[in-house]
Amino acid sequence: MSNTYDEDYDAIERKERREAEIEFVNCAYSPEEARGTLEGFLSRNLILDTERAKIKEKVEITVSLEMKMPPMYLNSSPLQITNASILSSNPSATITKLAMNSMPQLLQSCRALADENIGEESVLNIFLNAETWAQEVWPDILKNHLHQIAEKKLKKTSSTKNKGKQSNQIKLGRRAMYSHHIININKRKMIMNLAAEYELGGYMKIGRPGIILIEGIEQNCVEFWDDIRHSKWQYITVRHEESQAVQSAQELNEKRCFANKFCELGKNDMSILAQHCRDAGLEYLFKSCLKIPDKSPNIVSNSDGTDEHVMEHRYGILVHVDHMNDRKRYCKWLRRSAAESNCTILIAETHRDNTKEQAEEQIPNLSTHGKPIIVVAIFGEAVLVKQVMKRWRTSRVDIDSKCKPCLERQMRVLYEGCLNTELKGHDSMNLQEYVNEQGRPAAMEKTDLGNLLESIGGYEWRVAFEDRLLR
Repeated sequence: MSNTYDEDYDAIERKERREAEIEFVNCAYSPEEARGTLEGFLSRNLILDTERAKIKEKVEITVSLEMKMPPMYLNSSPLQITNASILSSNPSATITKLAMNSMPQLLQSCRALADENIGEESVLNIFLNAETWAQEVWPDILKNHLHQIAEKKLKKTSSTKNKGKQSNQIKLGRRAMYSHHIININKRKMIMNLAAEYELGGYMKIGRPGIILIEGIEQNCVEFWDDIRHSKWQYITVRHEESQAVQSAQELNEKRCFANKFCELGKNDMSILAQHCRDAGLEYLFKSCLKIPDKSPNIVSNSDGTDEHVMEHRYGILVHVDHMNDRKRYCKWLRRSAAESNCTILIAETHRDNTKEQAEEQIPNLSTHGKPIIVVAIFGEAVLVKQVMKRWRTSRVDIDSKCKPCLERQMRVLYEGCLNTELKGHDSMNLQEYVNEQGRPAAMEKTDLGNLLESIGGYEWRVAFEDRLLR
């Protein structure tokens, strides 16, 4: 009797969660963008981005991604991605055919993500994944297709002109490659072996995202890319490439910025990779790979002849979280979401009147309120920070008093905007110390936390923290 009651209760809970997802889709998107039915059928209409491909003719392609919630969705079955089809298009037949042939790749990407999210709400994550595919993967597919066509034409017209001419000039080349992830051990070994074979220097940062930076003979860089791109990838692209003519192999080696060896970095070594690039004078290569724009020059000459280092502007948001019932799960979700969006996150707590030791022991009734003050700071590119916040508001990140997964409804944004302060080394590596071994927010004295927030977000962050929470 008890088992039957539990099964009925779980079924009712899944139904409510399904209906909440469907309601969110119908409220957050217009009918032309997405829609969902109570029967569990959903669709998302996407416009494939073609601006990056720089096509002269006007190209518009609309794709419909269809999905279905099976009976055991949110339990043991993933969200079913049933079909991806072309709704409308007005380009040439060749580009339409290319888009149709690319639909299996979109389906594969969405289905893989759905399998990773079994038992959890998946609709919004699938929507965001499909939007990323339409805005980043598809333009690269189209660009490569047009590049291949142009190369064929160029070979036909220039074959006679170049006949008999010799071109012995050597070029130094560099590439910055971005991948959704680099995890598979065999693929990592293959990349390391190819880099050694082609005598390339640089780095490979594994995990999510995966980053490959190479430097060496230009032709070797080209062949390295041709070799790895034909492997099975969820997504990989070249985000920066450059070449420089040199007169000899000796001059090429002298102009290398990286050491003539290829190294693998860990999944949490993004800051180490950034520092290697700064030391080598190739920070722009790292920023290009992560689409971080240089909004101001790095060195400015003052009137007295001295040089001043100018930091680029970054975006940040400071949030107060009223409580975390399941702290380990909550913090894990926050750190993972920030890492997937290339953002840095700080999670810390304090009390109004206590020491760090008392906070770590969690002695009750330390102050008039007793409950700890939990703050979360997220910073990075504006669009990526806002993406994390959107996911945060629409995901079940905590549990309620009945131990059911629930949305965060009691967070409060204290401050949001551009960061004009130098970050003083606070990056994803340095801030790991502010989450303890149990995964819950690190306990800090209020003065220390205020100083840390000021070093990240400036005086405005400190004022927001102290005036609104500690008064």
